[in-house]
Parts: sequence; structure tokens; C-alpha cells
Amino acid sequence: MVSVVEVQSGLDCRCVCPECGSRLVAKKGNQIAHHFAHEVDADCARAYETMLHKLGKQMILAAGGVTVPLLAVQYLEFERQVYPESWIAFDHVQKEVRWPGFQPDIVARRGRRELAVEIKVAHACGPEKIETVRASGLAMVEIDLSGLPRSAPEEEIREAVLRTAPRVWLFNPKLNGALSVLQQEVESEREAARRRENAEWQRYMHDIVRKMPDDGYRDIEVDGVTISSRYGHTAEIQLMAEALIRLEPRQRKSIVTFFCDSKATNNYIVTMHKGHDFPDLTAALGRSLHEQIMLLNGGHNGIHVGETAVIDPDWNESDRADPAA
Repeated sequence: MVSVVEVQSGLDCRCVCPECGSRLVAKKGNQIAHHFAHEVDADCARAYETMLHKLGKQMILAAGGVTVPLLAVQYLEFERQVYPESWIAFDHVQKEVRWPGFQPDIVARRGRRELAVEIKVAHACGPEKIETVRASGLAMVEIDLSGLPRSAPEEEIREAVLRTAPRVWLFNPKLNGALSVLQQEVESEREAARRRENAEWQRYMHDIVRKMPDDGYRDIEVDGVTISSRYGHTAEIQLMAEALIRLEPRQRKSIVTFFCDSKATNNYIVTMHKGHDFPDLTAALGRSLHEQIMLLNGGHNGIHVGETAVIDPDWNESDRADPAA
């Protein structure tokens, strides 16, 4: 590829169209900007795009490097920079190197790392090609020259190709690892925050439960759950509140009411919000309540959760209440 300023006028330029192969005329008059034209009128609509595409590759080869864009990962509202936008000087660079399943415009190497570069003039890389690139593991940047004016001088084109034109990572093997690390860190911090919040809430609720008055307290509300006892026994309500507080927040929020049938002694009935009363969810909630009540009280005379889950009476022998007491 040569610039019109580098060749002789007219057909003496000995140039051909990079798209159709027809002879070109170098028009270098005094009235309009110097330019090439087909010797004979030709239907060659893509001549400019082909020229710009080839020129972009030529300029990267000549420069021996290119600016790559910022590489960052995002998870939820959190973003982390992996690499800043920077100039990469290549140790070795070639054009149109055949790769398994595709042929990048440029393949360059720096140290042990390889980078492919695609020049976009009219058409961006499609999803199938990007997926093939992903499967290959080859890092690839796409440089978008579609916004360059047709009248852009060569120096402006060079600056756009090497530095200023929009460019994006089509794939970078560092992304998956960086995203995984960010996800783990965010979820770890979110879980720690949830635990801190739940611990503060538990301390608050424990304080309320401990300060409850003597018997006669019919019900209380804990995190939107109504806890009640048939005979208003404070000890029963306290025990249920303690068990409820210890549940995972998602299980706690699925409950509407938590009732102790004082007449049957330590027999519990739980109702759940609609949409949460599926057999697997009610069974899981029943098991969780069973575990907490066993720890707090040593046993129970049955737990009924929703319409489907029934936990049979279960007592540690040393903790079994004496009915005659």
C-alpha cells in the first residue's frame, strides 16, 4: 500500500485497486485534494474499505506495536481493572496468520504471550467467530476504523490505527480468572456483611426476648413472623423466638406464623407464605427448626410445617419432660 503523495501522477503511478485489481490513476491536480481513481468507471463500492483495512494492518506491522484498551471485569455493581489502556511493543508480528478455525488480521507475540488484532472497517466480528476465538484461547482486540472520514490524511489514519480509534477486547484469557476472583471477593464480603447484620439483629432480638414479661404474653412479632402460644407461656414464646432467630434469613422470611400448642406441650405448627410452601422447602424448614429446638430444648412433641412436612416427636432421653411434673 502506498500513499498518493508518494507516486507519480496519472497512470505512471503503476497502482491497482486493492479490491478489484483494476488500474488506478493518481490525480494530483491543483484544484482538489490528491486522490486515486479507477482508470475506467468501475462498480467497486468497497475499494475504500479494503484499502483502509489493508493499510491498518500495514501500519501495525510497520510500528511493531499497538495500543490495547483497558481490560476490566464487572460483577454486579463492582468493577476491577485488570490492565490499563497501554501501548504494547511486539517482539514479533505477522499478518493473516492461519489459526484453527479463523484467520486474524494480525498475530503478534510479546514474550510468551500472543495477541490477535482485527481491523473493523465495515463489519464487526460476529458471535460465531468470537466464540471460535474464545475456544482457541487467543487474546484478541478489535480496532474500529468505521468512524474515520474518507478524507482523513495518512497521518490521521496512522494515529487512529495505533492509538486513538475505538478498540475493544473480543476475548482475553485473563478475564475468566479475574472475574472469578472478583466474584469470590464480592460474595465473601457480602456474606460477611450479612453475617454481621444478622449477628446484630440476633443480639437485638435476644435482648427483647430476655426482657419479656411473665406468662400472659400471647404473641410477639419477630422479623415479620407472628410467634404465639396457646396459653401465653413466656418460656414457650422465648424458645420459639430463639429458634427463629437462629434460622437462615431466607428461611425465616418464608414463615408467616409460628405457634406452640401449649395443651400438647412442645408441639409446634408453622404456616408459610404462598410460594414458599413447596414440599422440599417445607421439609427443609422442618429439619432446621427440629435442629434448633433439639439444641435449645432437648426435644419436642412434633413439628408441623405447612401442609406437607411433619417432624415426629423427638426427645433426648435426659431432656424428656415428665408429664406428671
